[in-house]
Amino acid sequence: MTTMFEFDSEVWGHGWAQAALRHGDQDAILDASYITRALVDLLRALVSLVDGYREGYVEWCEEPGEYRWRLRREPDQEDVVSVAVLWFPRWEGIPDDGERRFDTRLKLADLVTAIVAAARRVLDDIGVAGYRQRWGEPFPSLELQILEPGWLRYSCLRRPEPAPPTACRPPRPAPTSAGPPTIDTRGHCHE
Repeated sequence: MTTMFEFDSEVWGHGWAQAALRHGDQDAILDASYITRALVDLLRALVSLVDGYREGYVEWCEEPGEYRWRLRREPDQEDVVSVAVLWFPRWEGIPDDGERRFDTRLKLADLVTAIVAAARRVLDDIGVAGYRQRWGEPFPSLELQILEPGWLRYSCLRRPEPAPPTACRPPRPAPTSAGPPTIDTRGHCHE
């Protein structure tokens, strides 16, 4: 996990976005239609992971087809997440039965840092009004604000030396009888 994770995103035309992911020898180009709140949902999934949730799910719809993101904390390493992106040619299918387009493990800090930087570049490039004009919805300013200053509290996850077990860990929601907490933004393609 020494290779840097790269993520870049742009909003183009009316209602289309594209993201480029790279980690190690893997790379993927993903498109998303305004049918989903692609950037909002991805940032919300990151907020949930930073807040201690175990998993986050995000859908990015194309017309037709969809990408399903699964972000999952590794059970034995709190600061590591697995990122899997599966492709489905139609807006239906068994949850984990798609074509794997991207699958990696990396530090949570690296994932958040790269995606937040890309969201900031989108905002700096086209602004709030430009985002609304191109995407048809408001820019996810709240989610970006939560992650940008809030992430500094957890920057100790990036330290090479191990931190005390609870020194850097964000508060975690209490487990329920239904299992570990997750956030799920899936279902937008089917509305």
